[in-house]
Amino acid sequence: MRLGRTITLLFAAVVAMLCVTAPVSASAEPVYLWIVKSKWRGYKCLDQNSTDGVHLRDCNGGDWQYWVPTWYSDGTVRLMNYATKYCLDASEHGVRYWGCNDLPYQRWKVNYWGDSEWEFVNQWDHHCLDVSEFGIRTIGCNGMDYQRWWRNV
Repeated sequence: MRLGRTITLLFAAVVAMLCVTAPVSASAEPVYLWIVKSKWRGYKCLDQNSTDGVHLRDCNGGDWQYWVPTWYSDGTVRLMNYATKYCLDASEHGVRYWGCNDLPYQRWKVNYWGDSEWEFVNQWDHHCLDVSEFGIRTIGCNGMDYQRWWRNV
């Protein structure tokens, strides 16, 4: 009888510990894929692979141009590349791909412009995802074509 009670108490303690230490994670949403295109470069696709990192490329339907959105309760979204399983990350190291986590570097607020175009605002620095002759980066939001993106919805 004592052993049963001890096991029950031990089980309850483990469950309580897991509930207290479990990280808050993204909400469960149905899995669907986004294609993200830049207005600035004639709607070329946001692409990520281990050779070239995060870049724009002519849209080709390849797995490296598909992104899996994970929505959070605060309205931000994390974008994981379908092929590589790495996430779009913006930090002091620039825009890059990195192992997925729930940190602000990988969380983006998606603002709709009302004309089928969107901007992605990084939660860490509150700058917009931008593509220009300087590459893909985040800088202060300005509403110009460099920061306007089309995504399938």
